Amino acid sequence: MKTINLHIHTKYSDGIFSPQELIEAAIHYGINVIGFSDHYLTTKTTAMDTPALKAYISEISSLKLKYRDVVRIYMGVELDCSESEFNIAHYDYSLLNKLDYVLLEYVNDRMHDGVPLSNVLSLRDKISVPLGLAHNDMGRNFEGIKHSVLAELLANHGIFVELCTSRSYRRFEQPYYRLYREFFRDYGNQIKLSVGSDVHTEIEDIAYLGDALRFIEELNLEKSLIF
Repeated sequence: MKTINLHIHTKYSDGIFSPQELIEAAIHYGINVIGFSDHYLTTKTTAMDTPALKAYISEISSLKLKYRDVVRIYMGVELDCSESEFNIAHYDYSLLNKLDYVLLEYVNDRMHDGVPLSNVLSLRDKISVPLGLAHNDMGRNFEGIKHSVLAELLANHGIFVELCTSRSYRRFEQPYYRLYREFFRDYGNQIKLSVGSDVHTEIEDIAYLGDALRFIEELNLEKSLIF
């Protein structure tokens, strides 16, 4: 199975490493697929504005070519979907559609004033690349929604789910995805999945993927990986 990490922050937002430093770390740790997902247009943390996003796309596009025979590189961004930050009118969709994917944090998350999933679906008219739910506590945020209904909604709108291994996204000392195991067991083959460790300041976190990869193997979901 591919070793994949699609949730990595760089100096372009609130990370401390350059894209090239992180690529070299990925190669060192034997990671096959990486994706950068810096914050775009949020006031809650250091984030890219639109001119910075243009520079980000240019640099990572160049690095894709430079390392194309060594590691697969994808570029995305992370959008803050809390009520105070989510604003469909603010985003430059011509740039977002040059990316490989867009991560969405706090969707349906009442603890963080997240907008409902129905609000996010309106992005589908504007963004053609895959959308993904980042570090989402689905067992809490989608409590009461039938698993079959949620799976169909995600599949029909091209929304993948991130299995996030970051220690920041746990409940009862378990990663969020393990608390929603029944959903992934029954419907994981109907949706797309990614793996991410939400790298910021500890470069070794780029390889902190083991539990999510084991989870995928346990449920035979290798074919559901998005890339």
